[in-house]
Amino acid sequence: MFVEFKKGQPLFQAVSLVCLATHKGNSRYPIQNVLSQGEYLVSTDGKRMHIATVPADMLADGQYVVNKCNKTLVQLTLIDGRFPVWEEIIPDNGNSFGVESPFVLGVIGILARQNIAVSPRFVTDLDIDDELIWTVAFEAPAPVLLSTAIDKMEFRAVLMPILFDYEKIIIK
Repeated sequence: MFVEFKKGQPLFQAVSLVCLATHKGNSRYPIQNVLSQGEYLVSTDGKRMHIATVPADMLADGQYVVNKCNKTLVQLTLIDGRFPVWEEIIPDNGNSFGVESPFVLGVIGILARQNIAVSPRFVTDLDIDDELIWTVAFEAPAPVLLSTAIDKMEFRAVLMPILFDYEKIIIK
């Protein structure tokens, strides 16, 4: 089964964001794909996980290989496969804040003040629309949870923190 989403169509933004968290060329085949499970689309590259809540009848349940994912087109093909268990990874974090524009600086800056670091590239990937209002939840050393609504659907990104000893950093 082949599925295509074009820019401007409902669900395009949510599906394209989910596709960003697939790992290209990894030997662990399942993390190169997108899982459709009921109302959830899920992907992970091992360092981040993207989850979109979409209408349950949008895609047949199963694992999809990403044929193409760019700013105007997403193409998926249904394949056989087993996806990693993902539900247990979503953190239940206590601290949260809202971020509008500038999104990347807001997220990185507030987390840095809490001694939490995440990949700036992963945050930049999510900066797709100045109109989106994001909620960021965190509790070190647990993963950081970013969430927003896209096309009236919930989108969440779970980012693994970069762990290091802040006391040993010397700036010269």
